[in-house]
Amino acid sequence: MVRKISFDEAVSPVVGVMLMIVVVVIVGASVSAFGMGMLSNTPSAPVAKIGYVGVMDGDIGEAGKIGLVFEHLGGDDIRLDDLVLNLKDTQITNITDSEGHVLGKTKGHEVTVAYRDLPSETIMEEGPDSNTAVLDSDQYMDYRFSKLPARKNGVGVISEDSSVVITAANLLISPGQKFIVLADKYGIEEGSRNGKVYYVAERGSAENPYSSGWFEVSAVTTYSIVHEPSGNVIASGTLTGSVI
Repeated sequence: MVRKISFDEAVSPVVGVMLMIVVVVIVGASVSAFGMGMLSNTPSAPVAKIGYVGVMDGDIGEAGKIGLVFEHLGGDDIRLDDLVLNLKDTQITNITDSEGHVLGKTKGHEVTVAYRDLPSETIMEEGPDSNTAVLDSDQYMDYRFSKLPARKNGVGVISEDSSVVITAANLLISPGQKFIVLADKYGIEEGSRNGKVYYVAERGSAENPYSSGWFEVSAVTTYSIVHEPSGNVIASGTLTGSVI
């Protein structure tokens, strides 16, 4: 008598394993496709070399044009409305009592100023004093970042009017071109060799601004320029330059 062996009992487990493998492959492919889609939708930062040139200090006690000037030294074009400027005072200051005993230490200011952070109308209305210069409210109320120089239609007459400065042609910065990030104040303390710029990003509150601070125009202040759409830093350095 020949005994027949049936393999029917093994069919169901094998089919089950194969179905699980198929499901895993499909899920993996879907996740990969989704991830690639997410990556493709993330803006890439321009590859550009940007250098600090110097400070435009205006005239102490006057309302004029003040701010930090940068130059595009090479690489991809950049758009001013994509940029954020970060400044940091790296100095550490001792906190002392009346007898000179050190009670603690305090860090310097930090500020973040984006393209949309317009100059402070409150500061412009207060005006300059004997130690500081401020922005001229008649010209610089409607923009913070500006090409130097800004020209009508990108090639015509030089203008500082906002209707010209914020046009597409003047928002685009190519290699060899300069731009300024307007400051709210500029001043020089008595006995100091270096001036200081004051920036404030009010973001809806002059009394409790998003960020603000004074920054010495020297190697003690570091800067970084961020490409806001991608979140990448595209330039960094110190405020070591000249007075323009």
